Amino acid sequence: MKGANKLFTNRRDFLLGTAATLGAGLSGSLIGMRKTRAAKGQIVIKQSGGAYQDANKKAFFDPFTEETGIEVVISNAGSAEIAASVEKGQVQVDILDTGETTCLEFEAKGALAKLDYDGTKLFNVSDIHEYVVRPSMIGKTYWANVMAYRTDAFPDGTHPKSWTEFWDAERFPGARTLQDNTADLAEVEFALIADGIAPQADKLYPVDIERAFKSYSRIKPHVVKFWDSGALPQSLLERKEVVLGSIWNGRAQTLIDAGAPVAIEWNQARRQIQFWCVMKDAPNRDLAMKFIDFAMQPKPQADCTRYIAYGPTNKNANSMVRPEDAVKLASSSENYPKGFDLDARWWMDNQAKVDETWREWAIAG
Repeated sequence: MKGANKLFTNRRDFLLGTAATLGAGLSGSLIGMRKTRAAKGQIVIKQSGGAYQDANKKAFFDPFTEETGIEVVISNAGSAEIAASVEKGQVQVDILDTGETTCLEFEAKGALAKLDYDGTKLFNVSDIHEYVVRPSMIGKTYWANVMAYRTDAFPDGTHPKSWTEFWDAERFPGARTLQDNTADLAEVEFALIADGIAPQADKLYPVDIERAFKSYSRIKPHVVKFWDSGALPQSLLERKEVVLGSIWNGRAQTLIDAGAPVAIEWNQARRQIQFWCVMKDAPNRDLAMKFIDFAMQPKPQADCTRYIAYGPTNKNANSMVRPEDAVKLASSSENYPKGFDLDARWWMDNQAKVDETWREWAIAG
């Protein structure tokens, strides 16, 4: 499946967006939105609902409205619905807040506007991690697939500290869980690291898919469940049905904050990025860019970490993050050097092949 031909290989974004759309009903969809919005002083931003949306509202949307008087309308429309509006020439969302592969696919369709970096007044583009600054998108937050473990099974730092050690079930015994290919993007990078590839993007990509699945076969007998939803590894760890697992860092942090005997090993985390994108035919492109200028400032980015464990991309925000929040973030000065960035372009071009290989491997037993 090539990104230029089919949208939305980022299933995490698609599933979250679709679920939120169904939950919100017509009030959150694109249906009738043009009738209810004002000609000026209002922007529509795609969100995926839940705690993530609540955090964005507190850190970005409400402060922006308070400062500018511009209303932020939240749309929980799924990516497929937005794509249909693009095809019909009836775009009614101004800004996407979505994963990298989805942004790249919209870009490949010519549906995104170029961002006016020369016109920014509130933040400096040079302060943003260079990797996340693109002509038609800018990274807003980092999250990561991480290793989590039960501290009552591995006390006093005796837990695995690399994916090679995670794969060593003799030295580090116990039931495990890893991400299924249907939850988001299979963790083939972890399988390669466990097989001896250096945990660096320039070494991991392009992924040797055959080698990755041979590595998967070594750990498969010790995996009680390949999880297909973000809630499942959280539940398995909480009930001690597994003592080790891969998990989205925000899910693991929820357990930790609730007092569960769980901890995160940040070494060799796979970082992923949420991006702001402006639709090319957005009804309020100028206001949309004004919002991005506001939202990319250090303070709003730092404020967001108070509400959800997603890290800022503006390097100057790190000094504003509370110490108790910084330890939770993929982008903190301590955790950032330990991880690597997922190559979304590789995934966009190769996910179909990974899907096919996963199905064959799973059937083979």
